[in-house]
Amino acid sequence: FTLTPDDHGIIYWVDQTTSTNNAAARSDGDAAAEQVYAWTGYSETVDNISAMIPVHKEALKHVSVMEQTLKELLNDDCQVALDGYCYTGSGTAPQIGGIYTRSTAFDPAAYKTAGGYAFKQANLKDLITAIAAQIMKATKYNVDTVWLNPYDALQLNGYKSDLGIYIPLVINGMIDGRIKVIEANSVTANTLVVGDSSKARLYTTGN
Repeated sequence: FTLTPDDHGIIYWVDQTTSTNNAAARSDGDAAAEQVYAWTGYSETVDNISAMIPVHKEALKHVSVMEQTLKELLNDDCQVALDGYCYTGSGTAPQIGGIYTRSTAFDPAAYKTAGGYAFKQANLKDLITAIAAQIMKATKYNVDTVWLNPYDALQLNGYKSDLGIYIPLVINGMIDGRIKVIEANSVTANTLVVGDSSKARLYTTGN
């Protein structure tokens, strides 16, 4: 979302923090099941990501040649920084809150207690689908994305049988045709995030 000047660099939003699903069949004249919904309001100040480069006096003679290249380099550096903050930003100003920082840790014990399927000879794909199943069982989220370090993604792309035959765990960048795999070096090796990407928002002033 792009903010306008009238926002004065502050964003406001509301997240649903309580939701029950008590809808049920009823006979005429009976009371309908009561739902409980609650929303919480939040606000954040939009901070900056910036970079600079010192330019020597002599370089100014060729500024028309260098200007575009310098802009591209600085913009690329800022985009790389933004990518990192989007994933692991602390959420404490001036950093934004990253999806890894704000994610809930997977609890294998809770998964098993809730009746989660225990995979035999489990691999990384099994872990991802187990986490996705736990999220969708406990919430209304529809898991559609996993963020992985490129080295960890090799476990999905290079999985082989005992006979050395490749077994495709990722087809067209998707697991089971529904979970998109995103590889990024901002993801620490041996960690991952599984979630509903439609619930992530990034606000910008557009500058």
